[in-house]
Amino acid sequence: MNLDKIRIDLIENLGSYKVSSQITGRMGEQIYKLATEKGIYYVKESQTTLVKEATKNEVMILNWISDTGLSCPKVIFSKAIDDIEYMVISAIRGINAHEIKNMDIDQIVYLAVKVLKKIHNTQCH
Repeated sequence: MNLDKIRIDLIENLGSYKVSSQITGRMGEQIYKLATEKGIYYVKESQTTLVKEATKNEVMILNWISDTGLSCPKVIFSKAIDDIEYMVISAIRGINAHEIKNMDIDQIVYLAVKVLKKIHNTQCH
C-alpha cells in the first residue's frame, strides 16, 4: 500500500484514519475508503500515465462543479509523489460509480434523469 507516502498529509488533513476498504478502479487505479472521526474519505492512487492525467482532470472538474452549488465530493488535497498521483476527496451521499454495474437499466435511467434535472436547474458562473 502506497498510502504511507502521504500518511503525514492524511493525518494533517483528516486526523487519525483507518482504511476500511480498497478496490481497483475501472482504469487500474487503487481507491481506498478511509474512516475518520471527521467522516468518510476516499483516496485515489494513480500510477499509469493515462490514469494520472485523468485524476488531474478529475480534481479540476470537481473543483469547478463545487463552485456551481451542485453536490459533489470536496477535493481535500491532491499530490504527486514518486510518479504516483494521489487525490483525497470527501464522501457524499449517493451511489459510487463502481456500484452502477450492479443496477438494472431502469434504476440507472431514473438516477440519470434526476441528476440531469439538477444540472438543468443550476446557475453556472
